Amino acid sequence: MNTDLYGNLLLAVALLVISAVVVPLFAERRKLAGWLNFLVTAVSCSVLLSVSYAAIFGAPTESSLIHMGPFSIYFLLDGFSGFFLAVIAFMAIISAFYSIEYMEHYGEYGLRSYYLNFPLFVAGMALIVTVDDLTVGFTVAWQLMTIASYFLVKFEHRKAENVRIANTYLILMELDDMRHHNGKRRRMVRVLFDTVDNVAFLRSIGKSYHGEENLFGGRK
Repeated sequence: MNTDLYGNLLLAVALLVISAVVVPLFAERRKLAGWLNFLVTAVSCSVLLSVSYAAIFGAPTESSLIHMGPFSIYFLLDGFSGFFLAVIAFMAIISAFYSIEYMEHYGEYGLRSYYLNFPLFVAGMALIVTVDDLTVGFTVAWQLMTIASYFLVKFEHRKAENVRIANTYLILMELDDMRHHNGKRRRMVRVLFDTVDNVAFLRSIGKSYHGEENLFGGRK
């Protein structure tokens, strides 16, 4: 059961990575790419929701060492990480569905970057709340989340203000990563707030500066 739980977590992450590789190939067919992104996101996040349910309501699990090539990374699925995994998965499904139509507002921009970085951002957030170390696992998860979200923030790159804010955001996130590594152990609550701050940051700066809706559905 424990092995299946962690195996399903990695399966969901793998599906998101595959989406990041395959869906951008169809970016010129904008609606098709949007539906493909939604379908893969829905499947992978459904797996994450099942993992979350088992972590919250199932038998307690211990930290598990997963071997990934030359690296060995500890993961921990408990009620706490399971709750936030559910929030991430649910919001990712809603965002992927909403973006099918909404990205038509950005007809002057290509969508390859968006459909590359959206699933990587979701994968990074899923990993950041489940890795159980401050070494390779945390670094990979943090960088995946940070770099993908940086390019999402910078999506409207023709606006100098967006580029400036994206660069500032990247610097702050990298400095925060260094601060985490200076600690003796990972603090889950701090990571949670960083993730929430990351999403809030995207909400605030994904908006256009002409009163249009932002990528997450809000208005200026």
